[in-house]
Amino acid sequence: MIQKALQRGVIIKIKYGFSENRGGKDLSCETLKKAIKSDYSASREERSILNIYKLHKKLDKSYPGRIVSYRQDSHAKLLIVDKKYYLIGSFNFLSYDGSTSGRGELAVRDSNQSIIADMYSAYFQFNTNLPKWITESLE
Repeated sequence: MIQKALQRGVIIKIKYGFSENRGGKDLSCETLKKAIKSDYSASREERSILNIYKLHKKLDKSYPGRIVSYRQDSHAKLLIVDKKYYLIGSFNFLSYDGSTSGRGELAVRDSNQSIIADMYSAYFQFNTNLPKWITESLE
């Protein structure tokens, strides 16, 4: 879905970062490299950032500047697709792959254009360069 959107010229915006670390610092590349190893028990925050890193690593060379990730403390779980519909709920899109059951996650899908416009304005009106830790690791 993401790659097809990029092929259509869409800019993918990812806002993330609810954590215990209120300083808002990105995790180091070394921490992320540890999180890649299967024997390392990564925190939810580390898994989220690792998944963003993997997305950048996989697609940035083919679609430079088209995936924009922005870290800011937020607990929102919101996905807006092509400004046509949104999903909002309890599902942690970046850190939980759904491979285990029993967490009772849920989401609501709606296509109300007024709500989409309000949520897009509130959550996705940002434009930023890639974090330094991503650009350094892609070199």
